[in-house]
Amino acid sequence: MLIALRISNYALIDALDLEWPEGFIALSGETGAGKSILLGALSLALGERADPAVLRTPDLKCVVEAEFDLQGRFQDFFEAQELDYADPALFRREIAPNGRSRSFVNDVPVRLETLKALSALLVDIHSQNDQMAVLEPEFQLEALDAVGATAEWLDAYRLRLADYRKAIKQWGELEDQIAAVRDLDYWNHQLDEFAQLKMDAEQFAALEQEFELLSHSEQIGQSLSEALRLLSQSEWAVRDGLIRSAGALRSSLGYDPSLGALMDRLESIRIELDDVVLDLEKRAEVNEPDPARLEQLKNRIDAGRNLMHKHRLDSFEALVQFALEVQERIERAHGLETERAALKEAMEAYRGELEHIGLELRTRRIHAIPQLTADLQAVLDQLDLSQARFHIELHPLNEPGAMGWDRPEILFSANPGQTPVPLKKAASGGEISRVMLAFKSVLGRYRDLPVLIFDEIDTGVSGRTAAQMAAVLHSMGASGSQIVAITHLPQIAGAADAHFKVEKRIEQGQTHTHIRRLNPEERRDELARMLSGSELTEAARTQAEILLNRKG
Repeated sequence: MLIALRISNYALIDALDLEWPEGFIALSGETGAGKSILLGALSLALGERADPAVLRTPDLKCVVEAEFDLQGRFQDFFEAQELDYADPALFRREIAPNGRSRSFVNDVPVRLETLKALSALLVDIHSQNDQMAVLEPEFQLEALDAVGATAEWLDAYRLRLADYRKAIKQWGELEDQIAAVRDLDYWNHQLDEFAQLKMDAEQFAALEQEFELLSHSEQIGQSLSEALRLLSQSEWAVRDGLIRSAGALRSSLGYDPSLGALMDRLESIRIELDDVVLDLEKRAEVNEPDPARLEQLKNRIDAGRNLMHKHRLDSFEALVQFALEVQERIERAHGLETERAALKEAMEAYRGELEHIGLELRTRRIHAIPQLTADLQAVLDQLDLSQARFHIELHPLNEPGAMGWDRPEILFSANPGQTPVPLKKAASGGEISRVMLAFKSVLGRYRDLPVLIFDEIDTGVSGRTAAQMAAVLHSMGASGSQIVAITHLPQIAGAADAHFKVEKRIEQGQTHTHIRRLNPEERRDELARMLSGSELTEAARTQAEILLNRKG
């Protein structure tokens, strides 16, 4: 249960420190006094979105603390979240002037998701905007699941559903990728064209060099012949000149022995020259035109260049790189198909598991329908709807939903002899309020929620029905849950175990919201005000006394 709520610098609240009793608690106040502010502050402590606009003084931080008596429960949750267990537990939320918020449980920083998960175990807040939630399939399934004790199966279903939906997303992405590689045949053709060349960049360069050589063999032969002629065959042949030069020097060797060194050098040049001449002769012998080989080279080189031109590439090295990229695309395409097959198998397995778990959920829900119907009817009997009848049906879905393969439908008739129709078509506003309270009463019992907060659950009801609703709320508070009801109805406020009043005051030109617990006399006057308006009469006070005496 909530045992304390402390608020500072929130909206119209400067500072507030409230202690909360057990049982059924009523909050009342004039319209606009700030009842929703109190609920907003508590919601903030429980993990709702933080808005810097709620700071009363913009340059100071806002702090909201909610202290709960856990009654020794939820230790498993604390252990799973690696939190130190303490009872009472203190939830704290801070909003800094820069808009950043921080969350704490027992003074230990926690992620907002952790705070929300823990809060969901402790508090159920029914706001004014939630009134029509009873018409939603998800809410109705939650009720069936609470009665049918499906939590373990539902958790397993949601885990597998997450896997299945992730696989569906991956499937879509994979299909897009596969659609992008539909040119697999064309890529294979491109790769075949390159393979038919049967050469790499180095081999292509060698072919070009050989082609260049063969295509100019006649010119090369002429160059070789001319070189040979100049070296050894013409009248001024270099070889003969070297021999004659050495002979000329020899005639004077007796006079100048140093000429011997020059003669030796000339001889070395002659020997080297003879080697050059020999190599030229050998080269000239093999430099024969080969038209067939030249044609073969031309065809292979043209094939390579044509393929380069086709793909707008400026070198054979670029063509080789292009072929590697095509090969990678082909391998990736084959890999995608393999991945696609594996993903399809996984999706079918996930769907099969979802169908199995969904069947178990449906079975448990079907078994829970009579009990839920009886429980709801028992509460509605107390709310002046004893003639109303519920009929709950489950319709199968073609695809797995967030909570299974079922779509519930509540058929409702408020009066005898009336054919049951879907609840949203049959119930009036006041009836919807009572049906919602009945659901909350049943859910609170099966979920064993410590705190249930109702923000104007009494919308659309009055008179005898309001008194009966008050009795139900009082009964819920007496059964172990702490019930907080924000109300405008004196019948409901009068049935509470404790009564808090929300007031708006103007002090020194500033508007402030105050909340205080009323003593018996103040409570009587507040009920009288709710009965008669701003002017208190003795008749209203007398009626207020009657309401207080009839409490519960």
